[in-house]
Amino acid sequence: MNSKYRNYVKRVLLTFIIWLSILVIIFNFTGLEVSLILEGSFFYISLALIALLISILAHLVSWMILLKFFIDKTPFFPLFKSIMIGFLAERILPRLAPTGELTMGYIAHKKGVVDLDSSIASVIAQLFTWSLAFISLSVIALLWVFLSNSVEYYVWVLFSVTFGIFLFLVILLSYVIAYTEKAKGLFKILISFGIGIAKKLNFFENVSEKRLIQKAMNFFNSFDKSVTPYLSDKKRLMSSIGFMFIHHISTAAIFIFVVMAVGIRVHLSLILFFFIVSRLIGWFSFMPGELGAFEVVSVILLSSLAPLSLSLLAVGIYRLIQYWIPLFIGSLFVVDYEIDKLSKKTKVTKT
Repeated sequence: MNSKYRNYVKRVLLTFIIWLSILVIIFNFTGLEVSLILEGSFFYISLALIALLISILAHLVSWMILLKFFIDKTPFFPLFKSIMIGFLAERILPRLAPTGELTMGYIAHKKGVVDLDSSIASVIAQLFTWSLAFISLSVIALLWVFLSNSVEYYVWVLFSVTFGIFLFLVILLSYVIAYTEKAKGLFKILISFGIGIAKKLNFFENVSEKRLIQKAMNFFNSFDKSVTPYLSDKKRLMSSIGFMFIHHISTAAIFIFVVMAVGIRVHLSLILFFFIVSRLIGWFSFMPGELGAFEVVSVILLSSLAPLSLSLLAVGIYRLIQYWIPLFIGSLFVVDYEIDKLSKKTKVTKT
């Protein structure tokens, strides 16, 4: 293995060891013995691992459905590797942009599955279907908890604010896709305002404001050309939304099964609602993989109804399954991808 990528794997392992060590220290401070992890229900942990697999496969099938808009055959393993590398990027890069989706699209293109424009269009369309599926799950969780349980006022406030912002962004994206010509003027006004502020803060000093606005509008036109064709195929979009809903409910199931595994007995509607609120706050923290924000919020919410030590244990196991397992798999595929590139360059040089 190339030393550069061997060092990369070592850094990932070191990060995991540090995270695990911090978790163990916190467990000890809260009076929870680490050995109690082994006493958790392996039945529910097994179900959580199965839910992880289903969530990944549902995400993959959703993307394959969208890609078939451009190509007849969608190879399974190259796309699976692209998704796992995308999950890796999502977990290690700040959430200032859809880094995971864009990485998926780029890797799929580099693996020869589809051209770059079509690949990026498919992942942007999937971002849209992903959002609609999450909104559907959130509404179900909201109605379920409203009808079956009482929730603290501050939890309602957290959900209302974050879900409201999320809903606004999805509506804005829908408007841009559906009414491109009308949205173009609004986009130009907003981007001009943003670039004007950036210029006053001494950003982009070597590029003229006119040039920056032109680049932004070129990107907008390219986005329109690539994504709007999907609007004519509503059946395909609905199928993608269906599988993305399975992806979201499976990810939530990981959390629910783990909470049950450690012995926390709380109504399922509350666990699901707490999960939704934690994810929303995690996304708007812009931290890689919601790291830190998700843990803090979910532990606070769970510990309002269960012992703090058990809440920490549940969230720790959930993150081990949902965060670290995909990260490790993605890391292996990154190393494999880079070694493959290196071998191809070597062959070309010899020729």
